Amino acid sequence: LSCPTYLIMIDPLKRAKNEKCCLKHIIKFQKNKYNCDQILNHQGDSKNMWKVINEIRGKEKRTIKPQFCCDGTRITERRIIANKFNEYFASIASKLNDRVYGELRVEPLPSFLEFMPTQNNNSIFLSDCTTAEISEIISNFTNGKASDFPVKVIKSLSNFLSPILAQKFNYLMNVGHFPDVLKIGKISPIYK
Repeated sequence: LSCPTYLIMIDPLKRAKNEKCCLKHIIKFQKNKYNCDQILNHQGDSKNMWKVINEIRGKEKRTIKPQFCCDGTRITERRIIANKFNEYFASIASKLNDRVYGELRVEPLPSFLEFMPTQNNNSIFLSDCTTAEISEIISNFTNGKASDFPVKVIKSLSNFLSPILAQKFNYLMNVGHFPDVLKIGKISPIYK
C-alpha cells in the first residue's frame, strides 16, 4: 500500500493529515493481516488459538498485582481490596447524612431481617399428594422400560393403585419415615 502521488502537491498541513490517514489505514490493514495469519497458523491448536483470540481482544494476564493503599498500608490481596471498596461505598450515605443534617438526626433504615418471617429450621412443609397426581405420574411412565412389573400393567391398574399409593405416601410423609426399600435403585445395563 502506498499514498497517491498527488498528495505531494498539496500544502504541508493537508499533506500531513492525509499521510496520517494513509498510515492509519496501512497499520490497520497490517494488523488484520497479522491476526488472520496467526489464526491460520494455530488452526487445530485450541490453547494457542485462545491465546491469539485473547491477544486480539486485548485481554492478557496481568503481570502486576493490583495494589491498594488504605490507612497507610499497602494491600495486594484482591478479597481485602474488594472488602475495603465495599466498606467505603456502603458508608457514603451515613457520612453524607452526618455532614448534611448535623444535629438533625434521620432515623436509620430498619434491617431487612425485620421484614422477614421467623425461620423454622426444623421442618419442611409439603402438601399431601393426591390420587390425581399419582395417576398423572403413572400415565407419564414410558412403555417398555425395565421394571419388576410391566409398565402397561401398572398403567392399566392406575385407577386402583393411585388411591392406595397416595394414602401410603402421605402416611410416610406425616410420620417422617422413608422406607429403606425405596432408597435402593435397581440398575440394569442394556448391552447393544
